[in-house]
Amino acid sequence: MGLATYADERMGRVYLVLVLVLGCSTARSEPTSTVATGAATASAAREGAVDAAGLRCRALPAVPDDAARSRDCSAPHNSDGTPKRSAPAPASERGTTVLFHLEDFGPPSMQLGVLGDAWWSWERGGSWEPCDQFDIRVVVHRGALDDATRARFATVRGRSDYRYIERGAATRYLDARIAELAEPAEAGADDLGSLRRRLELTRRTIDECVPR
Repeated sequence: MGLATYADERMGRVYLVLVLVLGCSTARSEPTSTVATGAATASAAREGAVDAAGLRCRALPAVPDDAARSRDCSAPHNSDGTPKRSAPAPASERGTTVLFHLEDFGPPSMQLGVLGDAWWSWERGGSWEPCDQFDIRVVVHRGALDDATRARFATVRGRSDYRYIERGAATRYLDARIAELAEPAEAGADDLGSLRRRLELTRRTIDECVPR
C-alpha cells in the first residue's frame, strides 16, 4: 500500500467519525429544541389570552348584526333621526369599570327596573317603528358612581345613552337570573340556554375586568 493510499484511508475514517459524532449531537439536541419551541408556543398562547382579555376589559365589542334584520332594516337611522349605532365608547379602566350592551343583561322583561327601558332614556314613551334599534350601553363600576365616570360615559340626548350599575348589584342580579334559567324548563317552553350562556359570559367578564 502506498503512502498516499494509506493517508486517504485514514482521512476517510476521520471524516466518517466526525459525521457520526455530529449526527448524534444533533439528534440529542432536537428534544431540547422541541421542548423550547413548545414552551415558547405555550407562553405566546398565554400572552395572547391575556391580551385578548385586556382588550375586552378596555373596549366594548360591536353588536353583531342580525342578517335578516339588517336586510329588512338597512337604514342607518331610527324613525326619530337618531343613529342606530352610536360612536365608539371611550375605553374603560380595568379594575374600575367595564362596558356592556343592554342586551348582555337579558331582555327588557327580565331586567326592567334594574337598567331601565330598551329605548332612549330621554324619551318617555315606547312608541317606535319596528326597525328602530337603540344602542344602549351599560357601565358596571366599582363602588359609588363618581363624577369622573359619569362624565366619561355621558348620556347625551340624540347621541349616546349610558346606564350605570354598581358591581355588586350587577353580580347579584346576574346570579339570580342565571339560577332561574338553570331550573328545568316546563314542557313546550322555549330553550333559554343561549340566554343563560350570555348572562354567564357577562358575569365572568365582570369578575375578570372588575374583580372584587
